Parts: sequence; structure tokens; C-alpha cells
Amino acid sequence: MAFLMTLMVSLTITMINLGFSEFFFTVWLKSWILSFSIAFSVVLLISPRVLHLVNRVIQ
Repeated sequence: MAFLMTLMVSLTITMINLGFSEFFFTVWLKSWILSFSIAFSVVLLISPRVLHLVNRVIQ
């Protein structure tokens, strides 16, 4: 989920900011790698806590 979300968001924002230029792919790839590494780390850290909280609320 983090993979697809960061892929689409970074693609959209890069397209809005740069348009299709000669540097588009390079800038987009750098942005995506950075955003994916941050999002994936956050998912790994937060998801167990959120799952625990949801289980407590449901029970």
C-alpha cells in the first residue's frame, strides 16, 4: 500500500511542479524513493499500535 500510494502521489506532485521535462523521470524517481522509504518506515512503526488500538475498541 505504501508502495502504490507514494508512487502515485510523488508522480502527481512532480508532474504538477515540473510538467514533462527532460529531468522529470530523475526528479520523480528521487522523490519517490525518499517518500517510499519514509512511508514504509512509518507503516512498520505505527501499524502494530493502530492494530492493537482497533482490537481494543472492537472488543
